[in-house]
Amino acid sequence: MSIGNNVSVKLPIPTHDGDREAAKFLKELRLWLLERNVKFSYIFVPEWSGYPYAINMRNEDALAFRLAFDL
Repeated sequence: MSIGNNVSVKLPIPTHDGDREAAKFLKELRLWLLERNVKFSYIFVPEWSGYPYAINMRNEDALAFRLAFDL
């Protein structure tokens, strides 16, 4: 899914057993993005869900992000 020169990187769906691991993984992703000054936004589907469906960022940042986390 892309918007202009941005792209949304779909995140793996957390399992019921792994809520704690999913939160830890999301924190790791967020830290990586903040350390590199990447502007990003979470995409929630449906909007009221508690875990993001995808992360939207620039194409160049998305390439490095996908490579770093094998997404």
